[in-house]
Amino acid sequence: MDSKQVLQIIEDEKISFIDFWFVDIFGELHNVGMPSYAIDENSFVNGLEKLDASSIVGFKSVNSSDMILMPDPNSFKILPSDYDPGHRKNARIFCDLYDGSTNKESRYNRDSRGIAHKASQKLEEFGFTHTNWGPEIEFFVFDSISVYPSPYAATHSGGGSGYSIESKESPWAKGNVSTAIDIKEGYYPSQPKDTLEGFRKDVCDDLYNYFGIKIEAEHHEVATSGQCEINLVYDEMIGMADNVIAVKNLVKVKAKRKNKVATFMPKPIFGDNASAMHTHQSLWKDNTNVMYDHDDDVAQMSQTGRYYVGE
Repeated sequence: MDSKQVLQIIEDEKISFIDFWFVDIFGELHNVGMPSYAIDENSFVNGLEKLDASSIVGFKSVNSSDMILMPDPNSFKILPSDYDPGHRKNARIFCDLYDGSTNKESRYNRDSRGIAHKASQKLEEFGFTHTNWGPEIEFFVFDSISVYPSPYAATHSGGGSGYSIESKESPWAKGNVSTAIDIKEGYYPSQPKDTLEGFRKDVCDDLYNYFGIKIEAEHHEVATSGQCEINLVYDEMIGMADNVIAVKNLVKVKAKRKNKVATFMPKPIFGDNASAMHTHQSLWKDNTNVMYDHDDDVAQMSQTGRYYVGE
């Protein structure tokens, strides 16, 4: 998709606002929204001088903070209605970050999307054309989280600081005889114990219908209290990186709309399974998977595949 096609869709679909997305070096998604009438062809040619990089942790100092957001028209997607309770129609575009100008040499070296782009280009030096990535994204969806930091310790018996997690599935919740899942016993339960099956399916529907992200499977994971997993059908490096950010953000947005809390932190529950993101990977030369060797007796893996794993 090019900029002219994007602008035509914005007009035809009566898009009210465009959200321009980028990710910092810690993986946190940032966004600036602009009304559709403020976007034109020049926005895709010269970029948007909208970023004060000194306000993004880990980016730049105040004396050299002006940066350019360069929208990537290939990443244009109309957003689900959960993104705007005001019932406006919104779309999103991922942006590449540039330092001062939009020439190739000015691509910001801490732009994670830019780093992925460099890695993709590096493949040519090794005789590869592309890579494929298939992540299994794990996360928790809680009914609520209460945090008791030390400044408020006096209001809680015993003092100190801490937190509490509430979930209909947790073994410590009251009145949950039909939905309780014990520690490490949450793998593939059926309803009614799996209270989030409908939520995951709603997420998967939106991922496909709005973002074009194909889902391989969704299920409850091993931990109690709403641990979920969504497996994505493989895609090339930059496209999949964009998809992972979209999945994480959509999960959090839809959970918030349902007055729940979604988290991708590694281990929120002591003594139970943690969340990870196992990622299937392969190296390709045109239509050939160079990590595969039909004649290998051990694992049908080529020597290139073994070198890749060894790295």
